[in-house]
Amino acid sequence: MMTQTTMTFAPALAWPLLALLALWGAVELGRVVVMRAHLRSAMAAGLRFLAVLAILVALARPQRLEETERALPDRLILLVDRSASMRIGKRQTMADEAVRSLAAAAQREGLVVETASFDDREQPAGEALRQARLAGEDRALAAVIVITDGLIQDPDRLRQALPGGRPLHLLLAGDPQMRDRRLVIESAPPYAVVGRPVAIRLRVEESGQTDGREIPLVIDTQDGGRQERLVPPGEPVTISVTPRRRGTSWVSLSVAAAPAEDVTANNRHILQIEAVRDRLRVLLVSGEPHPGERAWREILKSDPAVDLVHFTILRLVESQDPARPEELSLIPFPTDRLFGKELAGFDLVIFDRYRLRGVLQPGHLDAIRDYVLAGGSLFVASG
Repeated sequence: MMTQTTMTFAPALAWPLLALLALWGAVELGRVVVMRAHLRSAMAAGLRFLAVLAILVALARPQRLEETERALPDRLILLVDRSASMRIGKRQTMADEAVRSLAAAAQREGLVVETASFDDREQPAGEALRQARLAGEDRALAAVIVITDGLIQDPDRLRQALPGGRPLHLLLAGDPQMRDRRLVIESAPPYAVVGRPVAIRLRVEESGQTDGREIPLVIDTQDGGRQERLVPPGEPVTISVTPRRRGTSWVSLSVAAAPAEDVTANNRHILQIEAVRDRLRVLLVSGEPHPGERAWREILKSDPAVDLVHFTILRLVESQDPARPEELSLIPFPTDRLFGKELAGFDLVIFDRYRLRGVLQPGHLDAIRDYVLAGGSLFVASG
């Protein structure tokens, strides 16, 4: 604590006005000097000068200012990681011990210790530091110490939240010799064409004590396929998978756990690939002839990437015609073939003004249900 006394002024008038009054007083003093021979006039002028001087001093309002200064201690912010990865091994215990030791040492140095926490979901490190700074703006910030396992989601925002010129220290919690094997996906296409292989680039990283041996990689696909191959640790590897059906397909990539490995969640990745066909196969079934058939055909045939198969039901099984069968230019509706083994080959099935008239049997309807459940598209236009 330090006390300092100074003289200051709080003038009632602006300084230019006070300067004019002082100039007038100087003129009066000159008259005193000139009229020294006339004693009465000189005394009157001197009294006027003293009066003006007293007025100037009163208007200047001299004050005695006594200031007492007390230095406020700087603050130290301890930013502690509370994310899920800190619960691995003894990381959380090490972080708590570090907080207690740093707080005790900082208090011995006269610092005010403030503790804030962050995680990888609700409040990242940058936002936690920003809020901690706003909570104690009345004190100067000495430094920030981040206690974490190194997995910080927003390092750029953390640097932006730190005032310029303030030191940032990082204290890592964890065992540097801990064995960890993780699968890293470098690139994977979100889309693919059915029947064409796609490339997936990956690498297997290892930390801790490793022997450098090749690691078995298992590749499982949604259609039940499985591949196994050996990959060298730390080197990028490209594998290929071929989607066999249209729609969303998953690919599971996994590596075996290393000996004495505590964390195995990062040993596996499941990728989703949206498979599309290079050409769209459409089955159009018209229940009866009508003018709208032409509109359907023109719309679907206008796209060269669409393969259209169109059937119009002109005659039912129980229909009676006077003409002999060999005289009719009709093709029997291939229900068993279209709604059997060939149904899965269509990307879209359209029923146009179709009614249950005995053409499709219950087994065919079950096949259509299974087709839709497997990812096929069905469009029914009626009315």
